[in-house]
Amino acid sequence: MRNFAIAKVYASALLDLGREKGQLEELSRCLAEFRDLLDANADLREVFLSPELGLAEKRGVLEKVTEGEPELFRQFLLVLVSKRREAVYGDIVVVFEHLLDLAESRLRGVLASAHPMDDAQRVNIEKALSETTGKDVRLELEVDKDLLAGMVLTLDDQTLDGSLKTRLRRLKDRLTAAELGKE
Repeated sequence: MRNFAIAKVYASALLDLGREKGQLEELSRCLAEFRDLLDANADLREVFLSPELGLAEKRGVLEKVTEGEPELFRQFLLVLVSKRREAVYGDIVVVFEHLLDLAESRLRGVLASAHPMDDAQRVNIEKALSETTGKDVRLELEVDKDLLAGMVLTLDDQTLDGSLKTRLRRLKDRLTAAELGKE
């Protein structure tokens, strides 16, 4: 719980600065790319999270790794390192993305289907959902091999299950209830 509170402070401050400088989307991209880089590179992750390394060593590595990135993002990482808050980085990214979504009136979701969907299908579904919700909907597509057909949409905290598996289960439940009602 404490890490979330710390992450919220940093994410909120970064969001305010990004808004002030007109760099919100760019910051979002940088935060996600650096998180992905940490996930993919064990050596960088070890250096970034190491409590034994000093600020000077970490600063040198970060300056090389983030060369060409916006100065606001680079300064943010240095502040994080100087305050020894590196371990909260992943939480900061999650909170920042959530706050940005709220600020931009955007909903993110996951659309799982039995078979791969193309971008045109995703765009059509996003457009329909955006019109329905009044918010900018962005979906991540997933293929779920456990689905026979249909889709399962998770949007915000709601799940809409239009899968064949669920439809068959509901039909079975109705038939079972009907059979029990006859006796």
